Amino acid sequence: MKIAKYIGDLLYDYECVVIPGLGGFLTNDKPVSINEVTYSFSPPFRKIHFNVYLRTNDGLLVNHIAQQEQIGYKTAKQKVDQFVFQCHNALETGRRIKFQNIGSLYYDGDKNIVFAQDIRVNFNSNSFGLSSVVSPAIRRETDEEKVRKVVKSAFEKNKKRKKPVDRKIKIEKKVKLDGGRKMHAKRRKSSLTNQLTFLLVVVLAMGVGYMYMQREALQIYFDKYSSHIPFFYSSVNDYLSENINSGHVAELSRSTASFFPFFLKKEDTTILEEDANPANQLNTEVVNITEDENINEENSEQPIILDDEITEELVDNSSPKENVEGTKNIEKIPVEKVLTTDRFFIIAGSFSNETNAKRLVTKLNNKGYSALIADTNKYGMFRVAIMKFNNRVSAENNLLAIRNEENPQAWLLVK
Repeated sequence: MKIAKYIGDLLYDYECVVIPGLGGFLTNDKPVSINEVTYSFSPPFRKIHFNVYLRTNDGLLVNHIAQQEQIGYKTAKQKVDQFVFQCHNALETGRRIKFQNIGSLYYDGDKNIVFAQDIRVNFNSNSFGLSSVVSPAIRRETDEEKVRKVVKSAFEKNKKRKKPVDRKIKIEKKVKLDGGRKMHAKRRKSSLTNQLTFLLVVVLAMGVGYMYMQREALQIYFDKYSSHIPFFYSSVNDYLSENINSGHVAELSRSTASFFPFFLKKEDTTILEEDANPANQLNTEVVNITEDENINEENSEQPIILDDEITEELVDNSSPKENVEGTKNIEKIPVEKVLTTDRFFIIAGSFSNETNAKRLVTKLNNKGYSALIADTNKYGMFRVAIMKFNNRVSAENNLLAIRNEENPQAWLLVK
């Protein structure tokens, strides 16, 4: 009797197949997926899980075996019970139970039953027997190539035009003609001027189009470096207090700030350097945030289906990832709003509402990061930093990792 064959037949049509006394198989259908990295297309797939707590006999498997084997219900039940007894003995001795085209069961290091599915067989009938397909990426012209193509075609058209033999303009003064009429020479329009005007218009149009397509990147650069431009501040003191940690500003005096004298309103002769100890500048706010979050993580190695053959394979000691379920209460967390001596911050987002910024800080800290509110920009937006560093190399290395794993829109703030 092939138990795996009967279980596999039922998995095509049913979402739950229970082996009385051993556990139950649950199915979960996955839609069509596209991998943008490997350019692979996968058909609908049926993921199979194993639940050791589903041991009650629902009659589905036993009735199916009785019909296929043409035996009585009690006889089929006895055969299933005998198979379950053999499975428990095999697991206790450290062996794997393999089910053909379904998967295998085995004990991990903590004596928990683990199921590994055989992904070569797809039990989703909507896949129509299709397998994954890899398609090469479609190559499209970049903006730079389009600009070069337009400029090249414009130059080629200009070369085909006939050049005037004599570029000098002859001006004839009053010439008497028959009838007493006078003729005045007119200056012809230069073709070179028309060509230059046309090229200038094309270049300006392409520049405006490129800036519009890169508007998000330009906005990021503006937010990053606008604080270093003195003309955005109403007074010299505001500019110096915002950039006091910069090397060229820390020792700046009133006499060296004459590049915008119309901003000066006081008669101070020297701008005192701020206290270098950032601990004197810290303003800590305690936020009471209580949230209930249910974090459901799927096991990377889900339990899969059994085979009637028992092989002498040792148990793999590596335990699978355990499902994490529960509720986390966010405790009162002091959030630092003033920068420390670290000058490099990886920014995850900006918020006009301070409560939302603190909520993101709490969420990132629960994930293991050392998040904090870095500062507020001139628009009053609270910048939330995932991590902070005292050197650029470490900051840039971690920025790449965070963009790949946590936040693709993260960017580096330098103070």
